[in-house]
Amino acid sequence: MYTQKYNELTLTASAYNRKTSIELPCDSEMGELVDAFEALVVGLGYSLDSWKDEIMERGEVFKMQELRNQKDMEYYTNRIAALEEELHEYKMKKAQDIPPYSSSAYDQEQIPEPRWAESVTGDIRIETLSQDC
Repeated sequence: MYTQKYNELTLTASAYNRKTSIELPCDSEMGELVDAFEALVVGLGYSLDSWKDEIMERGEVFKMQELRNQKDMEYYTNRIAALEEELHEYKMKKAQDIPPYSSSAYDQEQIPEPRWAESVTGDIRIETLSQDC
């Protein structure tokens, strides 16, 4: 098995006949990596102020996206809760509409027996079961 251990992280950028390379330890933290990118950008000829302005603008965009995601999540969470409540109310209403099974009702013949109904359609005779409730 081929394994290669890297001890350094190398960042290289080139533009307008300028080449800038930075080497960092592989276990560098995010702050060190951002500082290295800043050094690359400035090394390519951009001003430090333009780098900072861009970082600030990107930060604002990230904040707005996060707020939008939170609002969307809140909306969908509330919508799901409302739908679950509606479903619960529907099930409760349906449960109240269905009479519970009672053997005494059958014994006392309170439940009507089904009646056979006949209908004729053309040459075909269809028998259907209907029940008055």
